Amino acid sequence: MDIILKNVKKKDFPVLKSLAKSLGFEIVEEKPYNPEIKQL
Repeated sequence: MDIILKNVKKKDFPVLKSLAKSLGFEIVEEKPYNPEIKQL
């Protein structure tokens, strides 16, 4: 199962990351979409 968290406040991220790690979750951080990059 995948869970996506949106609009996480910067100050809350370390707490969520620590909780996820303690529960054995895999953490994948993706960079936001950049609309200036054009596909070929």
